[in-house]
Amino acid sequence: MKGGGDATMRQKGHSGVRVWCVGTGSPRLDGNRMGSSVAFETEQGVMLVDCGVGTVSRLTQLGLRVGDVHTILLTHHHIDHNADVPSV
Repeated sequence: MKGGGDATMRQKGHSGVRVWCVGTGSPRLDGNRMGSSVAFETEQGVMLVDCGVGTVSRLTQLGLRVGDVHTILLTHHHIDHNADVPSV
């Protein structure tokens, strides 16, 4: 999946919200699925709900800039939901 990311939303003048399933994995590592994370992309930037293992890599693959993340909401404090927080 190729993503347009925040830059594309601004360039095209979108005023809505894009929701990206960044990671849908489980605590057990899987090379095909990243740890839990959902990104809400708006013209103002990106809000993450959870930030599990591989979130930063997946954001980049989707064309979202880590520097545009302005909020991280953690549903709970397990490593599969917060491992990449220090990288953001």
